[in-house]
Amino acid sequence: MAKHSILRVIAIVLSLIFFIITMVFTALAGPGKDPFLESTKNISDAFVTEITPDGWTFTIWSIIYIFLALVMVYVISGIFRKNAYGPVYCSPAVLPHGFFVTWCLNLTLNIAWLFLWDRKLMSAALAFLILIALTNYLMIFFSCIGLNNYGAWLAKYHKVDLWLHRVVVQNGIAIYATWTTIASLVNLTIVHPVHLPRCDLGADRSVLQELQRCRPFTKQHFIGRIGLVVWRHIKTPLYEHISPESMTPMEIADKQKHIAQRERPRTSTTMGKHNPGRLAAIVVSVVSFAISLVFNGLSVVGLGPYDTTTGNVSAVFDTQITPSGWTFQIWSVIYVWLIAMVIYIVTGLCRKNGYGYVYCSPAVLPYGFFVSWCLNLCCNIGWLIVWDKGIMIAALVFLVLVICTNYSMICFICHGLHVQNGVMIYTTWTTIATLINLTIVLTYDVGMSPLDAATISYASLTVVLLVWFALENFVLDKHVRYVLVIYPVLIWALTGNLDKNFDAESPNRNGFFIVALLALASVLFLVRIVLVIWRHIKQPLYTDVSPEAMEPTDIAEKQKKIFR
Repeated sequence: MAKHSILRVIAIVLSLIFFIITMVFTALAGPGKDPFLESTKNISDAFVTEITPDGWTFTIWSIIYIFLALVMVYVISGIFRKNAYGPVYCSPAVLPHGFFVTWCLNLTLNIAWLFLWDRKLMSAALAFLILIALTNYLMIFFSCIGLNNYGAWLAKYHKVDLWLHRVVVQNGIAIYATWTTIASLVNLTIVHPVHLPRCDLGADRSVLQELQRCRPFTKQHFIGRIGLVVWRHIKTPLYEHISPESMTPMEIADKQKHIAQRERPRTSTTMGKHNPGRLAAIVVSVVSFAISLVFNGLSVVGLGPYDTTTGNVSAVFDTQITPSGWTFQIWSVIYVWLIAMVIYIVTGLCRKNGYGYVYCSPAVLPYGFFVSWCLNLCCNIGWLIVWDKGIMIAALVFLVLVICTNYSMICFICHGLHVQNGVMIYTTWTTIATLINLTIVLTYDVGMSPLDAATISYASLTVVLLVWFALENFVLDKHVRYVLVIYPVLIWALTGNLDKNFDAESPNRNGFFIVALLALASVLFLVRIVLVIWRHIKQPLYTDVSPEAMEPTDIAEKQKKIFR
Protein backbone atom coordinates (compact mmCIF):
# COMPACT_ATOMS: atom_id res chain seq x y z
CA MET A 1 0.00 0.00 0.00
CA ALA A 2 3.06 2.25 -0.02
CA LYS A 3 2.53 3.50 -3.58
CA HIS A 4 -0.13 5.72 -5.07
CA SER A 5 -3.21 4.08 -6.58
CA ILE A 6 -3.54 5.54 -10.07
CA LEU A 7 -7.14 4.42 -10.45
CA ARG A 8 -8.14 5.95 -7.13
CA VAL A 9 -6.34 9.22 -7.95
CA ILE A 10 -8.25 9.35 -11.24
CA ALA A 11 -11.52 8.76 -9.35
CA ILE A 12 -10.73 11.63 -6.96
CA VAL A 13 -9.70 14.00 -9.76
CA LEU A 14 -12.84 13.20 -11.77
CA SER A 15 -14.97 13.78 -8.67
CA LEU A 16 -13.30 17.16 -8.18
CA ILE A 17 -13.92 18.13 -11.82
CA PHE A 18 -17.57 17.08 -11.60
CA PHE A 19 -17.94 19.02 -8.34
CA ILE A 20 -16.43 22.21 -9.82
CA ILE A 21 -18.68 21.97 -12.89
CA THR A 22 -21.70 21.51 -10.62
CA MET A 23 -20.69 24.53 -8.54
CA VAL A 24 -20.45 26.68 -11.68
CA PHE A 25 -23.89 25.65 -12.91
CA THR A 26 -25.40 26.07 -9.43
CA ALA A 27 -23.90 29.56 -9.14
CA LEU A 28 -25.36 30.50 -12.54
CA ALA A 29 -28.76 28.97 -11.71
CA GLY A 30 -29.12 30.97 -8.47
CA PRO A 31 -29.48 34.42 -10.11
CA GLY A 32 -30.78 32.96 -13.40
CA LYS A 33 -27.79 33.82 -15.58
CA ASP A 34 -27.10 32.25 -18.96
CA PRO A 35 -27.76 29.39 -19.78
CA PHE A 36 -30.66 29.60 -17.29
CA LEU A 37 -33.81 31.61 -18.01
CA GLU A 38 -34.89 32.41 -14.44
CA SER A 39 -33.53 32.24 -10.94
CA THR A 40 -34.28 29.11 -8.92
CA LYS A 41 -36.14 31.30 -6.40
CA ASN A 42 -38.46 32.68 -9.08
CA ILE A 43 -39.33 29.17 -10.20
CA SER A 44 -39.99 28.14 -6.60
CA ASP A 45 -42.22 31.22 -6.11
CA ALA A 46 -44.15 30.33 -9.26
CA PHE A 47 -44.92 26.85 -7.90
CA VAL A 48 -45.76 27.56 -4.27
CA THR A 49 -47.39 24.70 -2.37
CA GLU A 50 -48.57 24.20 1.19
CA ILE A 51 -45.39 22.26 1.90
CA THR A 52 -42.96 24.84 0.45
CA PRO A 53 -40.98 26.36 3.38
CA ASP A 54 -39.99 30.03 3.80
CA GLY A 55 -37.35 31.34 1.43
CA TRP A 56 -34.69 31.63 4.13
CA THR A 57 -34.70 27.85 4.61
CA PHE A 58 -33.20 27.40 1.14
CA THR A 59 -29.98 29.02 2.36
CA ILE A 60 -29.24 25.53 3.64
CA TRP A 61 -27.84 24.90 0.15
CA SER A 62 -24.89 27.09 1.17
CA ILE A 63 -24.28 24.84 4.17
CA ILE A 64 -24.63 21.74 2.00
CA TYR A 65 -22.10 22.94 -0.56
CA ILE A 66 -19.69 24.08 2.17
CA PHE A 67 -19.88 20.58 3.65
CA LEU A 68 -19.37 18.99 0.22
CA ALA A 69 -16.41 21.30 -0.44
CA LEU A 70 -14.93 20.19 2.90
CA VAL A 71 -15.45 16.56 1.85
CA MET A 72 -13.51 17.31 -1.32
CA VAL A 73 -10.73 19.10 0.57
CA TYR A 74 -10.46 16.22 3.05
CA VAL A 75 -10.34 13.60 0.31
CA ILE A 76 -7.72 15.51 -1.72
CA SER A 77 -5.60 16.11 1.38
CA GLY A 78 -5.29 12.33 1.68
CA ILE A 79 -3.27 12.29 -1.55
CA PHE A 80 -0.54 14.39 0.10
CA ARG A 81 -0.71 13.01 3.67
CA LYS A 82 0.94 9.73 4.62
CA ASN A 83 0.73 7.18 7.40
CA ALA A 84 2.88 4.15 8.13
CA TYR A 85 1.42 2.26 5.16
CA GLY A 86 1.48 4.98 2.50
CA PRO A 87 -0.75 7.83 1.24
CA VAL A 88 -3.80 8.25 3.50
CA TYR A 89 -6.38 8.13 0.68
CA CYS A 90 -5.46 4.54 -0.21
CA SER A 91 -3.76 3.25 2.93
CA PRO A 92 -6.38 2.20 3.84
CA ALA A 93 -8.94 3.11 1.15
CA VAL A 94 -11.82 3.99 3.50
CA LEU A 95 -13.85 5.51 0.66
CA PRO A 96 -14.29 2.79 -2.00
CA HIS A 97 -14.49 3.34 -5.76
CA GLY A 98 -18.27 3.06 -5.57
CA PHE A 99 -18.42 6.24 -3.49
CA PHE A 100 -16.71 8.31 -6.19
CA VAL A 101 -18.65 6.75 -9.06
CA THR A 102 -21.92 7.44 -7.24
CA TRP A 103 -20.84 11.00 -6.46
CA CYS A 104 -20.08 11.72 -10.13
CA LEU A 105 -23.47 10.29 -11.08
CA ASN A 106 -25.12 12.37 -8.34
CA LEU A 107 -23.53 15.60 -9.56
CA THR A 108 -24.52 14.85 -13.16
CA LEU A 109 -28.11 14.37 -12.04
CA ASN A 110 -27.88 17.61 -10.04
CA ILE A 111 -26.91 19.60 -13.14
CA ALA A 112 -29.69 18.00 -15.19
CA TRP A 113 -32.21 18.81 -12.43
CA LEU A 114 -31.21 22.50 -12.50
CA PHE A 115 -32.06 22.71 -16.20
CA LEU A 116 -35.32 20.79 -15.84
CA TRP A 117 -36.35 23.01 -12.91
CA ASP A 118 -35.43 26.13 -14.91
CA ARG A 119 -37.58 24.93 -17.84
CA LYS A 120 -40.45 24.11 -15.43
CA LEU A 121 -40.52 20.44 -16.43
CA MET A 122 -41.72 19.40 -13.00
CA SER A 123 -42.39 15.72 -13.62
CA ALA A 124 -38.90 15.19 -15.04
CA ALA A 125 -37.41 17.35 -12.26
CA LEU A 126 -39.12 15.12 -9.68
CA ALA A 127 -37.65 11.98 -11.25
CA PHE A 128 -34.15 13.47 -11.18
CA LEU A 129 -34.52 14.67 -7.58
CA ILE A 130 -35.51 11.19 -6.48
CA LEU A 131 -32.43 9.79 -8.24
CA ILE A 132 -30.27 12.44 -6.54
CA ALA A 133 -31.64 11.44 -3.13
CA LEU A 134 -31.09 7.74 -3.88
CA THR A 135 -27.48 8.31 -4.96
CA ASN A 136 -26.93 10.30 -1.77
CA TYR A 137 -28.09 7.35 0.33
CA LEU A 138 -25.89 5.09 -1.78
CA MET A 139 -22.87 7.29 -0.99
CA ILE A 140 -23.65 6.99 2.72
CA PHE A 141 -23.85 3.22 2.26
CA PHE A 142 -20.40 3.13 0.62
CA SER A 143 -18.89 5.29 3.38
CA CYS A 144 -20.36 2.92 5.99
CA ILE A 145 -18.74 -0.02 4.21
CA GLY A 146 -15.39 1.76 4.51
CA LEU A 147 -15.79 2.34 8.24
CA ASN A 148 -17.00 -1.21 8.73
CA ASN A 149 -13.74 -2.45 7.19
CA TYR A 150 -11.27 0.02 8.66
CA GLY A 151 -13.06 1.73 11.58
CA ALA A 152 -11.27 -0.24 14.30
CA TRP A 153 -7.85 0.49 12.83
CA LEU A 154 -8.66 4.20 12.48
CA ALA A 155 -10.03 4.33 16.04
CA LYS A 156 -6.73 2.98 17.34
CA TYR A 157 -4.18 4.81 15.20
CA HIS A 158 -5.90 7.70 13.36
CA LYS A 159 -8.78 9.03 15.44
CA VAL A 160 -8.68 12.41 13.70
CA ASP A 161 -9.35 10.78 10.31
CA LEU A 162 -12.07 8.64 11.86
CA TRP A 163 -13.87 11.71 13.22
CA LEU A 164 -13.32 13.69 10.02
CA HIS A 165 -14.91 10.82 8.14
CA ARG A 166 -17.86 10.76 10.54
CA VAL A 167 -18.41 14.52 10.85
CA VAL A 168 -17.40 15.82 7.42
CA VAL A 169 -18.08 12.95 5.02
CA GLN A 170 -21.01 11.08 6.55
CA ASN A 171 -22.84 14.06 8.09
CA GLY A 172 -22.09 16.22 5.05
CA ILE A 173 -23.65 13.69 2.70
CA ALA A 174 -26.47 13.09 5.21
CA ILE A 175 -27.41 16.80 5.16
CA TYR A 176 -27.45 16.68 1.37
CA ALA A 177 -29.50 13.46 1.38
CA THR A 178 -32.03 14.78 3.90
CA TRP A 179 -32.60 18.05 2.07
CA THR A 180 -32.94 16.41 -1.35
CA THR A 181 -35.47 14.01 0.19
CA ILE A 182 -37.46 17.01 1.45
CA ALA A 183 -37.02 18.74 -1.92
CA SER A 184 -38.36 15.60 -3.63
CA LEU A 185 -41.50 15.79 -1.49
CA VAL A 186 -41.89 19.50 -2.32
CA ASN A 187 -41.47 18.64 -6.01
CA LEU A 188 -44.01 15.82 -5.62
CA THR A 189 -46.49 18.31 -4.15
CA ILE A 190 -45.90 20.57 -7.17
CA VAL A 191 -46.51 17.72 -9.61
CA HIS A 192 -49.65 16.62 -7.71
CA PRO A 193 -51.87 19.67 -8.41
CA VAL A 194 -50.30 20.56 -11.76
CA HIS A 195 -50.36 17.17 -13.49
CA LEU A 196 -52.81 15.08 -11.47
CA PRO A 197 -56.47 15.55 -10.52
CA ARG A 198 -56.85 17.70 -7.41
CA CYS A 199 -57.69 15.98 -4.15
CA ASP A 200 -60.06 17.37 -1.56
CA LEU A 201 -58.55 20.52 0.02
CA GLY A 202 -59.91 19.57 3.42
CA ALA A 203 -58.04 16.28 3.25
CA ASP A 204 -54.82 18.13 2.38
CA ARG A 205 -55.27 20.46 5.35
CA SER A 206 -55.94 17.56 7.70
CA VAL A 207 -52.64 16.00 6.60
CA LEU A 208 -50.85 19.28 7.29
CA GLN A 209 -52.44 19.49 10.74
CA GLU A 210 -51.21 15.98 11.52
CA LEU A 211 -47.72 16.96 10.38
CA GLN A 212 -47.81 20.00 12.69
CA ARG A 213 -48.73 17.74 15.61
CA CYS A 214 -45.60 15.70 14.82
CA ARG A 215 -43.31 18.75 15.14
CA PRO A 216 -42.86 18.53 18.96
CA PHE A 217 -42.20 14.82 18.62
CA THR A 218 -39.50 15.53 15.99
CA LYS A 219 -37.74 17.96 18.35
CA GLN A 220 -37.96 15.48 21.22
CA HIS A 221 -36.64 12.74 18.95
CA PHE A 222 -33.64 14.89 17.97
CA ILE A 223 -32.82 15.68 21.60
CA GLY A 224 -33.28 12.03 22.53
CA ARG A 225 -31.04 10.98 19.64
CA ILE A 226 -28.26 13.29 20.85
CA GLY A 227 -28.55 11.93 24.38
CA LEU A 228 -28.52 8.34 23.14
CA VAL A 229 -25.44 8.91 20.96
CA VAL A 230 -23.54 10.59 23.82
CA TRP A 231 -24.47 7.79 26.25
CA ARG A 232 -23.45 5.05 23.80
CA HIS A 233 -20.19 6.84 22.95
CA ILE A 234 -19.26 6.77 26.66
CA LYS A 235 -20.73 3.45 27.77
CA THR A 236 -20.55 1.28 24.65
CA PRO A 237 -17.84 2.71 22.36
CA LEU A 238 -17.49 1.20 18.92
CA TYR A 239 -14.75 -1.28 17.92
CA GLU A 240 -14.00 -2.30 21.53
CA HIS A 241 -14.42 -5.98 20.64
CA ILE A 242 -11.99 -5.75 17.71
CA SER A 243 -8.21 -5.88 18.03
CA PRO A 244 -6.73 -3.50 15.43
CA GLU A 245 -3.29 -5.05 15.94
CA SER A 246 -4.57 -8.37 14.59
CA MET A 247 -4.88 -7.07 11.06
CA THR A 248 -3.10 -4.28 9.15
CA PRO A 249 -4.93 -2.22 6.49
CA MET A 250 -3.06 -4.21 3.85
CA GLU A 251 -4.40 -7.46 5.25
CA ILE A 252 -7.92 -6.06 5.48
CA ALA A 253 -7.81 -4.94 1.85
CA ASP A 254 -6.38 -8.29 0.80
CA LYS A 255 -9.16 -10.09 2.66
CA GLN A 256 -11.83 -7.95 1.01
CA LYS A 257 -10.27 -8.59 -2.37
CA HIS A 258 -9.74 -12.34 -2.18
CA ILE A 259 -12.20 -13.68 0.38
CA ALA A 260 -14.28 -15.53 -2.19
CA GLN A 261 -11.31 -17.11 -3.95
CA ARG A 262 -9.59 -18.23 -0.73
CA GLU A 263 -12.56 -20.32 0.32
CA ARG A 264 -12.94 -22.11 -3.01
CA PRO A 265 -11.09 -25.23 -4.16
CA ARG A 266 -9.03 -25.07 -7.32
CA THR A 267 -11.22 -27.30 -9.45
CA SER A 268 -13.05 -26.95 -12.70
CA THR A 269 -16.16 -25.95 -10.75
CA THR A 270 -14.45 -22.99 -9.07
CA MET A 271 -16.40 -20.52 -11.12
CA GLY A 272 -19.37 -22.75 -11.81
CA LYS A 273 -22.01 -20.72 -9.98
CA HIS A 274 -23.74 -17.48 -10.87
CA ASN A 275 -22.16 -14.27 -9.57
CA PRO A 276 -24.99 -12.20 -7.98
CA GLY A 277 -23.02 -8.92 -8.10
CA ARG A 278 -22.12 -9.29 -11.77
CA LEU A 279 -25.61 -10.53 -12.59
CA ALA A 280 -27.08 -7.40 -10.96
CA ALA A 281 -24.63 -5.20 -12.91
CA ILE A 282 -25.74 -6.76 -16.20
CA VAL A 283 -29.45 -6.46 -15.38
CA VAL A 284 -29.11 -2.80 -14.33
CA SER A 285 -27.12 -2.05 -17.50
CA VAL A 286 -29.70 -3.72 -19.75
CA VAL A 287 -32.57 -1.87 -18.03
CA SER A 288 -30.67 1.43 -18.35
CA PHE A 289 -30.04 0.70 -22.02
CA ALA A 290 -33.73 -0.02 -22.62
CA ILE A 291 -34.71 3.26 -20.92
CA SER A 292 -32.13 5.10 -23.03
CA LEU A 293 -33.58 3.55 -26.20
CA VAL A 294 -37.06 4.77 -25.22
CA PHE A 295 -35.80 8.33 -24.64
CA ASN A 296 -33.86 8.24 -27.93
CA GLY A 297 -36.87 6.93 -29.82
CA LEU A 298 -39.11 9.68 -28.43
CA SER A 299 -36.52 12.36 -29.23
CA VAL A 300 -36.44 11.37 -32.91
CA VAL A 301 -40.16 12.12 -33.33
CA GLY A 302 -40.40 14.87 -30.68
CA LEU A 303 -42.87 13.15 -28.36
CA GLY A 304 -43.12 12.84 -24.58
CA PRO A 305 -40.80 15.23 -22.74
CA TYR A 306 -39.49 16.70 -26.00
CA ASP A 307 -40.73 19.86 -27.70
CA THR A 308 -39.34 19.06 -31.15
CA THR A 309 -37.20 16.51 -32.98
CA THR A 310 -33.41 16.28 -32.71
CA GLY A 311 -33.21 16.97 -36.46
CA ASN A 312 -35.12 20.24 -36.10
CA VAL A 313 -32.80 21.43 -33.33
CA SER A 314 -29.77 20.55 -35.46
CA ALA A 315 -31.25 22.54 -38.35
CA VAL A 316 -31.79 25.60 -36.13
CA PHE A 317 -28.18 25.53 -34.89
CA ASP A 318 -26.51 24.91 -38.24
CA THR A 319 -22.71 25.27 -38.52
CA GLN A 320 -19.96 24.78 -41.10
CA ILE A 321 -19.03 21.48 -39.48
CA THR A 322 -22.56 20.02 -39.38
CA PRO A 323 -22.73 17.22 -42.00
CA SER A 324 -25.65 16.40 -44.28
CA GLY A 325 -28.75 14.99 -42.64
CA TRP A 326 -28.28 11.52 -44.12
CA THR A 327 -25.07 11.03 -42.12
CA PHE A 328 -27.06 10.98 -38.87
CA GLN A 329 -28.55 7.66 -39.98
CA ILE A 330 -25.39 6.22 -38.45
CA TRP A 331 -27.24 6.30 -35.11
CA SER A 332 -29.23 3.32 -36.42
CA VAL A 333 -25.97 1.43 -37.04
CA ILE A 334 -24.70 2.43 -33.59
CA TYR A 335 -27.78 1.17 -31.78
CA VAL A 336 -27.98 -2.03 -33.84
CA TRP A 337 -24.36 -2.75 -32.87
CA LEU A 338 -25.02 -1.88 -29.22
CA ILE A 339 -28.09 -4.14 -29.22
CA ALA A 340 -25.92 -6.93 -30.63
CA MET A 341 -23.46 -6.26 -27.80
CA VAL A 342 -26.26 -6.48 -25.23
CA ILE A 343 -27.46 -9.76 -26.73
CA TYR A 344 -23.91 -11.12 -26.60
CA ILE A 345 -23.55 -10.13 -22.93
CA VAL A 346 -26.96 -11.52 -21.93
CA THR A 347 -26.32 -14.84 -23.71
CA GLY A 348 -23.33 -15.25 -21.40
CA LEU A 349 -25.83 -15.79 -18.59
CA CYS A 350 -27.01 -18.98 -20.28
CA ARG A 351 -23.86 -20.31 -21.94
CA LYS A 352 -21.20 -22.33 -20.10
CA ASN A 353 -17.57 -23.25 -20.57
CA GLY A 354 -15.26 -25.55 -18.61
CA TYR A 355 -15.23 -23.18 -15.61
CA GLY A 356 -18.87 -22.17 -15.42
CA TYR A 357 -21.06 -19.45 -16.90
CA VAL A 358 -19.40 -17.49 -19.70
CA TYR A 359 -20.21 -14.03 -18.30
CA CYS A 360 -18.20 -14.69 -15.11
CA SER A 361 -15.89 -17.60 -15.96
CA PRO A 362 -13.75 -15.66 -16.64
CA ALA A 363 -15.30 -12.21 -16.20
CA VAL A 364 -13.85 -10.57 -19.32
CA LEU A 365 -16.12 -7.52 -18.97
CA PRO A 366 -15.28 -6.01 -15.56
CA TYR A 367 -17.55 -4.13 -13.16
CA GLY A 368 -16.01 -0.85 -14.30
CA PHE A 369 -17.42 -1.42 -17.78
CA PHE A 370 -20.99 -1.69 -16.52
CA VAL A 371 -20.61 1.27 -14.13
CA SER A 372 -19.25 3.42 -16.97
CA TRP A 373 -22.02 2.25 -19.28
CA CYS A 374 -24.79 3.18 -16.83
CA LEU A 375 -23.21 6.59 -16.26
CA ASN A 376 -22.87 7.00 -20.02
CA LEU A 377 -26.55 6.25 -20.61
CA CYS A 378 -27.58 8.77 -17.92
CA CYS A 379 -25.45 11.43 -19.62
CA ASN A 380 -26.95 10.46 -22.99
CA ILE A 381 -30.49 11.02 -21.71
CA GLY A 382 -29.41 14.30 -20.07
CA TRP A 383 -27.93 15.45 -23.37
CA LEU A 384 -31.13 14.65 -25.28
CA ILE A 385 -33.19 16.76 -22.87
CA VAL A 386 -30.93 19.84 -22.87
CA TRP A 387 -30.39 19.56 -26.65
CA ASP A 388 -34.16 19.58 -27.14
CA LYS A 389 -34.40 22.77 -25.05
CA GLY A 390 -31.63 24.44 -27.07
CA ILE A 391 -29.30 24.76 -24.05
CA MET A 392 -26.10 24.28 -26.01
CA ILE A 393 -23.52 24.90 -23.28
CA ALA A 394 -25.12 22.24 -21.08
CA ALA A 395 -25.45 19.94 -24.10
CA LEU A 396 -21.71 20.33 -24.73
CA VAL A 397 -20.94 19.41 -21.10
CA PHE A 398 -23.12 16.30 -21.30
CA LEU A 399 -21.55 15.26 -24.61
CA VAL A 400 -18.07 15.61 -23.12
CA LEU A 401 -19.19 13.36 -20.26
CA VAL A 402 -20.61 10.90 -22.80
CA ILE A 403 -17.32 10.58 -24.68
CA CYS A 404 -15.32 10.41 -21.42
CA THR A 405 -17.43 7.47 -20.24
CA ASN A 406 -17.15 5.91 -23.70
CA TYR A 407 -13.36 6.00 -23.53
CA SER A 408 -13.46 4.59 -19.99
CA MET A 409 -15.61 1.71 -21.29
CA ILE A 410 -12.99 1.01 -23.94
CA CYS A 411 -10.27 1.04 -21.29
CA PHE A 412 -12.23 -1.50 -19.26
CA ILE A 413 -13.06 -3.90 -22.07
CA CYS A 414 -10.13 -4.14 -24.52
CA HIS A 415 -11.84 -7.37 -25.52
CA GLY A 416 -13.42 -9.10 -28.60
CA LEU A 417 -14.33 -7.55 -31.95
CA HIS A 418 -18.09 -7.26 -31.45
CA VAL A 419 -17.79 -5.46 -28.11
CA GLN A 420 -14.85 -3.15 -28.82
CA ASN A 421 -15.94 -2.06 -32.27
CA GLY A 422 -19.54 -1.56 -31.16
CA VAL A 423 -18.51 0.81 -28.38
CA MET A 424 -15.95 2.46 -30.68
CA ILE A 425 -18.58 3.39 -33.29
CA TYR A 426 -20.51 5.09 -30.50
CA THR A 427 -17.36 6.76 -29.16
CA THR A 428 -16.19 8.06 -32.54
CA TRP A 429 -19.56 9.50 -33.46
CA THR A 430 -20.10 11.15 -30.08
CA THR A 431 -16.61 12.67 -30.35
CA ILE A 432 -17.63 14.19 -33.69
CA ALA A 433 -20.96 15.27 -32.18
CA THR A 434 -19.07 16.95 -29.33
CA LEU A 435 -17.03 18.99 -31.83
CA ILE A 436 -20.24 19.97 -33.63
CA ASN A 437 -21.71 21.04 -30.29
CA LEU A 438 -18.51 22.98 -29.52
CA THR A 439 -18.89 24.82 -32.83
CA ILE A 440 -22.50 25.68 -31.95
CA VAL A 441 -21.45 27.09 -28.56
CA LEU A 442 -18.59 29.10 -30.10
CA THR A 443 -20.91 30.49 -32.79
CA TYR A 444 -24.17 31.11 -30.94
CA ASP A 445 -23.03 31.65 -27.33
CA VAL A 446 -19.49 33.03 -27.58
CA GLY A 447 -20.15 35.07 -30.73
CA MET A 448 -17.26 33.74 -32.82
CA SER A 449 -17.62 33.76 -36.60
CA PRO A 450 -18.98 30.49 -38.07
CA LEU A 451 -15.82 30.13 -40.18
CA ASP A 452 -13.43 30.42 -37.22
CA ALA A 453 -15.57 28.24 -34.96
CA ALA A 454 -15.64 25.43 -37.52
CA THR A 455 -11.89 25.76 -38.13
CA ILE A 456 -11.20 25.22 -34.42
CA SER A 457 -13.28 22.04 -34.43
CA TYR A 458 -11.69 20.71 -37.63
CA ALA A 459 -8.23 21.39 -36.18
CA SER A 460 -9.21 19.60 -32.95
CA LEU A 461 -10.47 16.62 -34.95
CA THR A 462 -7.16 16.48 -36.84
CA VAL A 463 -5.18 16.43 -33.59
CA VAL A 464 -7.42 13.72 -32.10
CA LEU A 465 -7.09 11.61 -35.27
CA LEU A 466 -3.29 11.80 -35.39
CA VAL A 467 -2.88 11.19 -31.65
CA TRP A 468 -5.18 8.16 -31.79
CA PHE A 469 -3.37 6.73 -34.82
CA ALA A 470 -0.06 6.97 -32.94
CA LEU A 471 -1.51 5.45 -29.76
CA GLU A 472 -3.30 2.53 -31.39
CA ASN A 473 -0.29 1.52 -33.47
CA PHE A 474 2.63 2.11 -31.13
CA VAL A 475 1.28 2.14 -27.56
CA LEU A 476 -2.03 0.26 -27.34
CA ASP A 477 -1.59 -2.28 -30.13
CA LYS A 478 -2.01 -5.26 -27.79
CA HIS A 479 -5.36 -3.95 -26.58
CA VAL A 480 -6.97 -2.34 -29.65
CA ARG A 481 -5.34 -4.08 -32.62
CA TYR A 482 -8.63 -5.19 -34.13
CA VAL A 483 -10.52 -1.93 -33.59
CA LEU A 484 -10.92 -0.71 -37.18
CA VAL A 485 -14.32 0.95 -37.22
CA ILE A 486 -13.07 4.44 -36.24
CA TYR A 487 -11.96 5.33 -39.74
CA PRO A 488 -15.13 4.31 -41.63
CA VAL A 489 -17.18 6.39 -39.16
CA LEU A 490 -14.90 9.40 -39.62
CA ILE A 491 -14.92 9.00 -43.41
CA TRP A 492 -18.72 8.77 -43.29
CA ALA A 493 -18.99 12.02 -41.31
CA LEU A 494 -16.46 13.89 -43.46
CA THR A 495 -18.21 12.74 -46.64
CA GLY A 496 -21.41 14.26 -45.25
CA ASN A 497 -19.47 17.45 -44.52
CA LEU A 498 -18.07 17.50 -48.05
CA ASP A 499 -21.56 17.03 -49.46
CA LYS A 500 -23.04 19.89 -47.43
CA ASN A 501 -20.28 22.39 -46.69
CA PHE A 502 -17.85 22.25 -49.63
CA ASP A 503 -18.38 24.84 -52.36
CA ALA A 504 -16.36 23.75 -55.41
CA GLU A 505 -16.69 27.17 -57.08
CA SER A 506 -15.39 29.23 -54.13
CA PRO A 507 -14.02 26.94 -51.42
CA ASN A 508 -13.02 28.56 -48.12
CA ARG A 509 -10.35 27.30 -45.74
CA ASN A 510 -12.80 24.92 -44.06
CA GLY A 511 -13.58 23.41 -47.45
CA PHE A 512 -9.89 22.64 -47.94
CA PHE A 513 -9.78 21.36 -44.36
CA ILE A 514 -12.60 18.89 -45.10
CA VAL A 515 -10.89 17.58 -48.24
CA ALA A 516 -7.52 17.26 -46.49
CA LEU A 517 -9.06 15.52 -43.46
CA LEU A 518 -11.01 13.12 -45.66
CA ALA A 519 -7.87 12.24 -47.61
CA LEU A 520 -5.88 11.84 -44.37
CA ALA A 521 -8.52 9.59 -42.80
CA SER A 522 -8.65 7.42 -45.95
CA VAL A 523 -4.85 7.05 -46.11
CA LEU A 524 -4.59 6.26 -42.38
CA PHE A 525 -7.36 3.69 -42.74
CA LEU A 526 -5.47 1.89 -45.53
CA VAL A 527 -2.22 2.03 -43.55
CA ARG A 528 -4.04 0.71 -40.49
CA ILE A 529 -5.51 -2.25 -42.41
CA VAL A 530 -2.09 -3.16 -43.82
CA LEU A 531 -0.46 -2.89 -40.37
CA VAL A 532 -3.12 -5.03 -38.70
CA ILE A 533 -2.88 -7.77 -41.35
CA TRP A 534 0.94 -7.75 -41.25
CA ARG A 535 1.06 -7.86 -37.43
CA HIS A 536 -1.63 -10.54 -37.30
CA ILE A 537 0.61 -12.76 -39.44
CA LYS A 538 4.08 -11.76 -38.23
CA GLN A 539 3.40 -10.68 -34.63
CA PRO A 540 0.32 -12.56 -33.39
CA LEU A 541 -0.90 -11.64 -29.93
CA TYR A 542 -0.47 -13.79 -26.81
CA THR A 543 2.18 -16.10 -28.31
CA ASP A 544 4.51 -15.20 -25.43
CA VAL A 545 1.92 -16.19 -22.80
CA SER A 546 1.12 -19.73 -21.74
CA PRO A 547 -2.65 -20.02 -21.13
CA GLU A 548 -2.04 -23.13 -19.04
CA ALA A 549 0.19 -21.18 -16.65
CA MET A 550 -2.71 -19.21 -15.23
CA GLU A 551 -6.32 -20.28 -14.81
CA PRO A 552 -9.20 -17.78 -14.87
CA THR A 553 -9.41 -18.04 -11.08
CA ASP A 554 -5.76 -17.00 -10.77
CA ILE A 555 -6.31 -14.06 -13.08
CA ALA A 556 -9.42 -12.99 -11.15
CA GLU A 557 -7.52 -13.03 -7.88
CA LYS A 558 -4.95 -10.57 -9.21
CA GLN A 559 -7.51 -8.05 -10.44
CA LYS A 560 -8.82 -5.11 -8.46
CA LYS A 561 -12.57 -5.23 -7.85
CA ILE A 562 -13.49 -2.69 -10.52
CA PHE A 563 -11.47 -4.64 -13.13
CA ARG A 564 -13.07 -7.97 -12.18
